[in-house]
Amino acid sequence: MQRSAVEYVNLGKTEGDIKCISDNEEKYISFSKSVAVGSYTNKEEEEVATKTELRFIDSLKFMASSLDKLVSNLSHNKLKKTGEVFRDESRREIELISRKGVYPYDYMSNIEKFGETKLPPTREFYSKLDDCNISHEDYEHAKKIWNEFKMKNMGDYHDLYLKSDILLPADVFEEFRNVCLVNYNLDPAWYYTAPGLTWDAALKVTNAELELLSDPDMLLIGFKWMSREEIGDWRASDSEHRNIPCILEVDLEYSKELHDLHNDYPLAPERIMINSNKVEKLVPNLNDKKKYIIHHQNLKQCLELGLRLKKIYRGIKFEEEPWLKSYIELNTNLRTNAKNEFEKDFFKLMNNSVFGKTMENIRKRVDVRLLNNRKKAQKLSAKPNFKHCTIFDENLIAIHMGRTSIKFDKPVFCGMAILDLSKTLMYDFHYNYIKKKYGDKAKLLFTDTDSLMYEIETEDFYKDIAADVEEKFDTSNFPKDHISKIPTGCNKKVVGMMKDEAGGKIIEEFVGLRAKLYSYKILEGKEEKKCKGIKKTVIKKNITHEDYKKCLFSGNIQMRKMNRELGMIAGSLSLKYGKYMAIASAALLTAKNVEVPLKPNAVNVEVESHCEEPEKELE
Repeated sequence: MQRSAVEYVNLGKTEGDIKCISDNEEKYISFSKSVAVGSYTNKEEEEVATKTELRFIDSLKFMASSLDKLVSNLSHNKLKKTGEVFRDESRREIELISRKGVYPYDYMSNIEKFGETKLPPTREFYSKLDDCNISHEDYEHAKKIWNEFKMKNMGDYHDLYLKSDILLPADVFEEFRNVCLVNYNLDPAWYYTAPGLTWDAALKVTNAELELLSDPDMLLIGFKWMSREEIGDWRASDSEHRNIPCILEVDLEYSKELHDLHNDYPLAPERIMINSNKVEKLVPNLNDKKKYIIHHQNLKQCLELGLRLKKIYRGIKFEEEPWLKSYIELNTNLRTNAKNEFEKDFFKLMNNSVFGKTMENIRKRVDVRLLNNRKKAQKLSAKPNFKHCTIFDENLIAIHMGRTSIKFDKPVFCGMAILDLSKTLMYDFHYNYIKKKYGDKAKLLFTDTDSLMYEIETEDFYKDIAADVEEKFDTSNFPKDHISKIPTGCNKKVVGMMKDEAGGKIIEEFVGLRAKLYSYKILEGKEEKKCKGIKKTVIKKNITHEDYKKCLFSGNIQMRKMNRELGMIAGSLSLKYGKYMAIASAALLTAKNVEVPLKPNAVNVEVESHCEEPEKELE
């Protein structure tokens, strides 16, 4: 559903209103179609149609895993819809059908091939889109399907494939509904995405009533005012007494004496306009901060780590309590006791998605209407808030309207507090644990929202942290016989604990090019590569750890061919829609980092405004 409007062209061929929730004219989260199912005669003896609304949602918005992986998590007795169709007593059919089938998509290019009486050879199962063929195991499975179900031709194989491709997702979604009903007493079939589901679940479990900002000035400025006396009291207090819950707007001085110490991980990152591409980026830097908005816990930490508070402009004081704690703990416990990988990922998503809803930018929502009625389309296009339209065919058009009102119903102050408090956790681990333990022998290689990668010079890192494992680390992914002999299995899925991404294996080499673009090699030879926005098959087949190194030291951009599915193409006289595949060369690896530029040695970085560099704008 998220891919293209081509999916919806047939909606316009029958009468009935169409409702939709969309990201734009091409990508839709959900749509509903009103269809006539009968009629009745009213008091005036007029025949009136009775209608029902069919609503379509995208299961991938809840379960972001492959069908094969999702089905593998279900026992055969939970494949109820599938079992109603395949009723053989030996259960042989269920065993064969209870996995994602294989199909020669590119080979089946015309209707005549449905009459072929034998399974095509392995080479015909090659997928141009994924640029790979099926495995020997997959082909053997296809042969078993052909023989067990006594296929006469490819038409029979095609029909069976489609039948299983409908029944298996139905069973998966029904089991997913059961999981949500048991744990949250909420039915995901009434929601559009996992974030919407988790937001209602959080409010239901916690029974919290959040006060929303009702004054437009409060919303635009971000605060109510604290009195001058309260601001003065906060500033005059010593560190131990600065616990008045508040959000402040301040000036901070980043003294030059801190630049070397904080170069790896500067405090108080801020959005800065990058000249090279004229967009704002979140940049960690060593600049003094002007009118910086900050949570009191984060500010207290900044002052303890050496920044100087120069001025407080204004602030808001509030009552503080861990209202989300019970919900986060519920999902953490459910994740700890999960029976399969899908449930582990799902309960993690339910926790992580709450933050996104607290920070949701309501202004970015769009108003797109799908219409199959000419008069309604003309009426909307004549309104002053009409923006533009997209014609799919003679029966369907998308009208993009400007929004005339916006309802701000998200507690953005909660999202801001969550973000700032997460920073305090990360900074505390870096400065008050790693730096105190290792000093200059610990070098931060890269960081993401909740992760840190270090190069540490020490005789035995595991011996160093052994005494702190129960207090700071999650070692649940370490093998029980780990060579270090540190406590394993500790703090499984406990919030706030640091977890080794490599599971106790030694990382011998790391290359970080920019955000979401890095690779590391484990001592045993396994490579872990990250390249955001690039298909996993391309990363796995066409990129190596050595490619990352070459890109770093040569500065040359690494290009690779990647097949993409396109949803629409424009004709010369009218818009005609279909699915097409394009082969394009994409820039996969580049060492250009506009947020934190590399020094000439291509290994180290100095962040913006480091005292050793002359002050200048980011290039």
